[in-house]
Amino acid sequence: MLQDYNTSSEINAQFQTQAKNYNTVIEFSIKILCKANWPTEKNYPLFLPKGLEFWKMEFDEFYKKTSSNYKVLEWVYSLSSLTLRMSLEAKTYDVALSMYQAAVLFLFESDKVSLSVKETADKLSFPEDFCHKLIKSMVKIS
Repeated sequence: MLQDYNTSSEINAQFQTQAKNYNTVIEFSIKILCKANWPTEKNYPLFLPKGLEFWKMEFDEFYKKTSSNYKVLEWVYSLSSLTLRMSLEAKTYDVALSMYQAAVLFLFESDKVSLSVKETADKLSFPEDFCHKLIKSMVKIS
């Protein structure tokens, strides 16, 4: 596990150097872990928003070119997280989310104001009960 951590740190540093060529405000960091050393989680497929999909593809290409022992990467979204910086009423907030929670929020990038739990589950291809738990974790219910 310690070797996974060290390898990830090195690869991240190399990728961050390359990523400076892009004019972006996105900070992107990856942990590359040997599957045999880490617990398995239920991993639902996830369609990422364009911006995140771009960085995923960029990293895949970078890893292919620079890794001497390249193996196909398996993206484990159930262990992934995202920090979203947002401004509301002239205040800035950093919100830490699981990748699945972020996927729910990204559904509201368009003008769509409301979705039912079932509509949300259908759009994300998640089981409805899992989607209900995700939404419940993000809202305050009085």
